[in-house]
Amino acid sequence: MNVGKVQQIWRHAVKSMAGEKLEDCEVGSRGIPGDRGWAVRDEKTREITNGKRIPLLMQCRATYRHPPL
Repeated sequence: MNVGKVQQIWRHAVKSMAGEKLEDCEVGSRGIPGDRGWAVRDEKTREITNGKRIPLLMQCRATYRHPPL
């Protein structure tokens, strides 16, 4: 049964930051390697934060120097 076609694949190295478009990738049982592999922690609250709390995060971009495994 055909349910659709993948047109674009995006990986977000850091949660709530802009992603990078991938030409191809492997998908494992835990998803795309490196997708949201990192996050920003608020030192005052000691909690992982996100774009809802800090909207400027969504204007930042992070990429991997070498493809994660």
